[in-house]
Amino acid sequence: MAAHIEGPLYYERMGRSGRVMAFVHPNPMDQSCWIFQMAHMSTWFRCIAIDIPGYGRSPKATAGLTMDDMAQACWEAIDEVAPGESAILVGCSVGSALVPYMHHQQARRTAALVLSGTGYNPGREFTKHRIAAYREQGLAYRFEALAKPEPDDLHARIACPAIILTGSEDGSHPRAAALKARIPGCEMKILYGAGHACQIEQPWLFDRYMLEFLKRHRLFPAASA
Repeated sequence: MAAHIEGPLYYERMGRSGRVMAFVHPNPMDQSCWIFQMAHMSTWFRCIAIDIPGYGRSPKATAGLTMDDMAQACWEAIDEVAPGESAILVGCSVGSALVPYMHHQQARRTAALVLSGTGYNPGREFTKHRIAAYREQGLAYRFEALAKPEPDDLHARIACPAIILTGSEDGSHPRAAALKARIPGCEMKILYGAGHACQIEQPWLFDRYMLEFLKRHRLFPAASA
């Protein structure tokens, strides 16, 4: 079991057939932020939406928590549903920061990455005020793991299809193109008028772009296509 986490992560699942599609949420939300995608994508995929440590119904973490610890715990949740199988990994914000670590832990099992609410931000400035606020509540570990410097080649080593779905009104949007340039072969689509959690604000367009991407890379069931 993953270190620095007080038990297995909680997850919801929907769909009983098809490839696994795993969703990782942003701060301060939980797995329920993927309600539209779970309902839609479960038509073709086995969907699993995971609460990361300290959020939703997942257990707390302890001091020393790392991104690799959280990545391992997410794979453990996936393995409860589909042990050893490949998965499409979908993240928003914190989730988008986490799924590359999942990919590097299990590269052969990562079918594709769908990233949203994200951009290239090596300084992680946004974590500083969050850590201070959470420290008052005894929850600083949530962002201390995220604030640690990421490997320089974290994105350059991504070796699967990847796409960034970015809302034009998101504070991360100006940095999305820089992140795209760091990921080999990465694609990008802009959701005009949408903000940070664009999967909630414009689910019809988020899902459309994601499905088009999966079809281009032959990750959508051929019979359904």
